[in-house]
Amino acid sequence: MGSPRLHAVTSRYLALEPGQSLLDVGCGPAAILAALPEIDYVGVDLSPAYIAAASARFGARGRFLAGNVYELPQLVDRRFDAVLAQGVLHHLDDDEAMTLLRFAAAKLAPGGTIVTADPCHRPGQGAFERFLMDNDRGHNIRTPDAYRALARSAFAEVRCEIRTDALRIPYSFCYVIATG
Repeated sequence: MGSPRLHAVTSRYLALEPGQSLLDVGCGPAAILAALPEIDYVGVDLSPAYIAAASARFGARGRFLAGNVYELPQLVDRRFDAVLAQGVLHHLDDDEAMTLLRFAAAKLAPGGTIVTADPCHRPGQGAFERFLMDNDRGHNIRTPDAYRALARSAFAEVRCEIRTDALRIPYSFCYVIATG
């Protein structure tokens, strides 16, 4: 997802200070970096094309790794102040999502935070918004309660916020912010 508005909203939830570290799982072309301060950024994506685009745009501003996040030797001993999975969970079934959340919990430094942002179904959605979500490439769009339950499988403190202002079109995102 490359919307500057979405990245601005997400960066506020991350609340990173210069010098802190972020693991961005499913980073795509790492467009979020444009909305972040100077941090120790590691972006991971399965797509070598996305990683090449991130490297071309941001160069030494981060490390960009193509591959399966669970198998990268560069991450074995690393801990991060924050983990981001923006637009990832709705592409994963429940078991895959819980595996990712548990992995993220293990990668967080003490006091660290995970932020996820995914489309969500909620009461009162209009027909156009529902149509967009029904045609999303991710086939696991959930309700906020379902995202919260997934996060509670790995984190003690979980809060969810619904945002409808991250895109110029009607689209609801569930932000999960979790620690511990």
